[in-house]
Amino acid sequence: MQNKKILPLLLAAFCQPAAYAEPATSHDLDSLRREMSAMQEQLDKLTVNQPAGDPQSPYGLQLSGFFDVTVNLSDINDQPFALGDLELDALYDQGKNYTVSSAIVVNDDGAGVAVALLDYHVQTASGDNSEESGFHIQLGRFDLPFASDYSFYAAPDRINISAPLTTDRVQDGGLNGDGLGIYGGWSDFDYTFYSTNSLYGDTGYSAGARLGYARDNLAIGLSALTDRDENDDTRSRLTGLDIRYTLGMAEISAEALQLDSEGDMEVGATSYGPADEKAAHISLALDFSPVTVFVRYEKWTPDYTAVPDESNSTPLAVEELERATLAARYLLDDNLQFKLEYSRYTSGETEEADFDRNQANVQMVASF
Repeated sequence: MQNKKILPLLLAAFCQPAAYAEPATSHDLDSLRREMSAMQEQLDKLTVNQPAGDPQSPYGLQLSGFFDVTVNLSDINDQPFALGDLELDALYDQGKNYTVSSAIVVNDDGAGVAVALLDYHVQTASGDNSEESGFHIQLGRFDLPFASDYSFYAAPDRINISAPLTTDRVQDGGLNGDGLGIYGGWSDFDYTFYSTNSLYGDTGYSAGARLGYARDNLAIGLSALTDRDENDDTRSRLTGLDIRYTLGMAEISAEALQLDSEGDMEVGATSYGPADEKAAHISLALDFSPVTVFVRYEKWTPDYTAVPDESNSTPLAVEELERATLAARYLLDDNLQFKLEYSRYTSGETEEADFDRNQANVQMVASF
């Protein structure tokens, strides 16, 4: 540590007699040494257990982020390169009872605030902001912990490239809301309760919970969410089950979600069936560090047969979909990774503009 080298030099310099100064007495020197020793103790307390260059040393602001670039190998003649999300993250750790974090995301849809959150935590060790212990209260905008895929929304966290149909279709890309959350854990259990603005309408509110159990190689989670309108009438119910089992280098995970909505899927004055749907997937990841191989099979089943077309009033036909995905990820280092993915819809199709039966993509993810 540089401070430990500097202080003895300063002490030696002060102890050298100067031609123009009166000689220092032993009492003066003892007093100076005590002051220097006290200063050194304070510096040691501030830097204890803090790695050199740590942006949070001793506390304070940490900045990070990432961006991804994807190349579509299926159709290289039609703008094959696509810049995905550019995310800038800021975290301030007060070091005792609260942290403040935010995330700004820039993509083709523009710039937006994905996270703006105050997390107040008690009954934890100093600086411990984990879900495994303590009691936390969070207020602001945050991703809702429904099922397990919410932990992999960000490109650096996901082994493959595409999100499962449980997230893309049933959760419309992922649940994120403004509100209040309470979470924590005790022994082998963890819990989350939250209430946010409505996730399925312009008025009303949503409330939900996730209860989890993890021990040894097994983790299980149950999730439930209810969305209500301004009259406190139920608009939608979403339920989910997620399971993860790890054995050596292999990890098997699965999710099953069901959305029950009041009313039908209507286009104009025509109904195309109840606005209900469900989806499930099972995946296998094999870790051959620095390479991870990933396989997923999934199915999406809507109770309706058509969806509205944003560009005109003609409905777009949809049907039950099944998809298989094979992917591999190579971690070059902590800040750079490359992914290759091939997916194919083995059953069903839709008239939606972005539907492709076969997809092959390469992605680079850079973190900073």
